[in-house]
Amino acid sequence: MDSAKLNDWMQVVGIFAVVASLVFVGLQMKQDRQIALAGQYQDRSAVAVEVWNGMAQSEYDIRLVGDNAIARPRWAEIFGDSLTSQEAGAAIISARRSFAVLDNHHYQYELDFYDEETWQSFLGHLQDFLSRNSVARWMVRNQPEIFRPTFHAVCVQIVDAIEQIE
Repeated sequence: MDSAKLNDWMQVVGIFAVVASLVFVGLQMKQDRQIALAGQYQDRSAVAVEVWNGMAQSEYDIRLVGDNAIARPRWAEIFGDSLTSQEAGAAIISARRSFAVLDNHHYQYELDFYDEETWQSFLGHLQDFLSRNSVARWMVRNQPEIFRPTFHAVCVQIVDAIEQIE
């Protein structure tokens, strides 16, 4: 093989090496972006939980949330007078806090930061939470705007399954 052909082959190999390194850098940038998004989402979830925890410690906030819920016509249809506004407020605050945590786990799973086994564990927690909490099920059905669409879809599937059993 003469030196011109060898030089040509070396240039081809060099081009492939440059392209491969650019692909690698692109994949690394995508992963770094996903890690940053996941971190930001987790931070926002932690802040939401802190806010709901703060509201749970304030009788005024509990009553305010409860009065707002009881004023909704569907709420009264479903729960009647079985809950006072304070009990309704506490139930809603507790559900929102739990949804914030569980939604964060779902988001981490969507970004492939949780393996299937870990997600199944959290999914079990979500199923248990929804099966025991009629207020949370009501929120899934009547307040879809408070959920991320993909997390809401998971919650709706679980609520549908629960309602078929009941």
